[in-house]
Amino acid sequence: MVSVSFNARERRLVLDGTCWPTDAEGVSDAIRAAADPSRGLVLDLTRLTSLPHEVAAATTAACCAAEADGCRIRVWTLPGSATELALAAASRGEAALAPTS
Repeated sequence: MVSVSFNARERRLVLDGTCWPTDAEGVSDAIRAAADPSRGLVLDLTRLTSLPHEVAAATTAACCAAEADGCRIRVWTLPGSATELALAAASRGEAALAPTS
């Protein structure tokens, strides 16, 4: 199970560790709970070791819903990481393929 923590002063929601498909609802709920239309939110995914398609899709949907409600969200990922690729694929509505060497 992924670890979720929220730093209210920095308005930063951090996901840490290994993420499983069953974490999708919890991650989505955490994003919606932390999103505040009067303040921005940083979603820090730099510590994730995996991001299954189900969680990437739920994350994308929760961020889009929060932004539609007026909350500005910045998503942090490591450039070129599997997390970044999974989020990009989810935003296009497709499953991410495992990176090849």
